Amino acid sequence: MFLASSRVASETRCTRRPIRFEAFFGVVLLFLFLVPTRAALAQSSAKGTVLPLKTVSDALSEGKLNALSLVVMEQLRKYSQFKVQDIPETDVLELLMEHDCFEPTPACLAKIGEGSNADFVFYTDVVKKPKGFVLNTIFVNVSKRKSEETVVRKTRKEKNLIRHLEKAMRIMFGRPPKMKPRPVRLLVEANVEGGDVSLDGSSLGSLPYKGSIMPGKHTLRIVKRGYENYERTIQVTVGKGYRHRAVLRAKQVKAPPPIIKDVTPVASTTAGAAQPIYKEWWFWTAASAVVVATVTTLIVAYSDDGPSKGGLIFTFDPAQVENDAIFSSP
Repeated sequence: MFLASSRVASETRCTRRPIRFEAFFGVVLLFLFLVPTRAALAQSSAKGTVLPLKTVSDALSEGKLNALSLVVMEQLRKYSQFKVQDIPETDVLELLMEHDCFEPTPACLAKIGEGSNADFVFYTDVVKKPKGFVLNTIFVNVSKRKSEETVVRKTRKEKNLIRHLEKAMRIMFGRPPKMKPRPVRLLVEANVEGGDVSLDGSSLGSLPYKGSIMPGKHTLRIVKRGYENYERTIQVTVGKGYRHRAVLRAKQVKAPPPIIKDVTPVASTTAGAAQPIYKEWWFWTAASAVVVATVTTLIVAYSDDGPSKGGLIFTFDPAQVENDAIFSSP
């Protein structure tokens, strides 16, 4: 009897367990699908003008504090439900003292927001701890004078503060919606003027060029007569203007080969006349003939077979030939 009753109890317990598990699983699903998350509630209810304040910390440099404040501005502007005001130049502690406050409580931060006609105030501070840093972010509802959201993040390294700040804001407001890129300003300059500028194959105008361009990767081309074609790939960032300065190089023009003319030298007629007489051939021919004739005459005149009396006569007159010693008889 005891065994039978225990068997029945065991079967009863086995049949009840699946029922309890299914009921628990159904409650979890109902909670996940019907109960909105904290970020969804904050994103749907928080709409209006937001006043971001400077990041406060005694452990960080001025440059690091400015970088964190800039991240707050950039992240808030990604949410279309917010109209973001500029960060006040006045230090947060001075703003608190102006409103008779000494601590950045939600009520005191709400007073600062009222002075700027803001619906919400975003406050951030960083505290140095022995094991790292603690990042506190508070989103205050000015009209209710209480915080809508408070997120605390911890990190061991200072360089991770920006990443934790971005994550804290995603926890508060959810992921920012994707915004369509808008055109940004484009300025193209060069070391020369008058070249034709084209972008992705479409002509834009001449140098220098001022216009607009969509963010992304583009092919920039500049053509100018007498210069080498210029082509570069540029990357334009969302929300930032782009300025490009090109350096065009002049084309190297090859000189034509020299033309060599066939010039035949011409002898000068005056050059021969200007030469000395002793360099002429006929001078030495005539001189040689005179010498030969003189020597021959002397030999004949003083030889033993010649005439014993009479003078030596030279003449060019044919009538006086018989009187010449050469032709006279003994």
